[in-house]
Amino acid sequence: MCLWKTDDLRLPEILILKVDLELIQFGGIQMSSNAAMSNSTSRSKQSHDAMSSSNLNSAPALRARASSRLKDPKLAMGVALITFSMILGAWIVGSADQRTPVWGLKSPLASGSVLTNDDLVELPISVDNIQAYVASEQSIEGMRLTRDLGANELVPAAALSDITDSSRFVTIPVGREHGAALAARGDRVDVHVSERDAAGGIRASKVILANAVISEVSPEETSNGEIPVVLSVSPDQVPALVGALRGGVLDIVKVAS
Repeated sequence: MCLWKTDDLRLPEILILKVDLELIQFGGIQMSSNAAMSNSTSRSKQSHDAMSSSNLNSAPALRARASSRLKDPKLAMGVALITFSMILGAWIVGSADQRTPVWGLKSPLASGSVLTNDDLVELPISVDNIQAYVASEQSIEGMRLTRDLGANELVPAAALSDITDSSRFVTIPVGREHGAALAARGDRVDVHVSERDAAGGIRASKVILANAVISEVSPEETSNGEIPVVLSVSPDQVPALVGALRGGVLDIVKVAS
């Protein structure tokens, strides 16, 4: 006769299942505890990092970092170089603007030439002895040069004089083939005359005027194909020059400068 029911044979399995459930519940508790501890640690670390970041960004910390950077010799040298460059550039620009326009010559002119506005050009300069030259606001038209000056050369005040009665202007006709084609205002020339004899022949030429200054060259030719050239001469040179006009052929020879 059987003392237990057939269903009681599953008792060990039921006991094992119960033990497993208890172990699972215990493990869940442990896992929950570990997760809580991990979360707490993470929040603590985040709080610490936030406090550290707050400390780094605080006003005293920023001032300390700025002070340490200013004490860096390389940084200080770089700032000094930039400042010096800015000051130097401003000084150069200011100096360039402090130039004074004075008169200069467009082309070479010889001593004795009478100046016209067409001869002059404004040249801005910045020199210590600015008083030695003529400012462009002052008119020097009609004044005479007392020495030779080159192109783009400044006109010194000491190289100018007023026109006096000692100067005379004589116009002579000169053919192109006799030197007029190369003549220019301000040139120095020697005047040669080739006199005619009674038979109409030409005698040997001679110099009647040396180192004369051309005051003007006409742009138009005469009916004989000659070019009028105006010479600046002294009163005692006028008779010989006028006499040569009557009895001979004139040539002008440029004096090398």
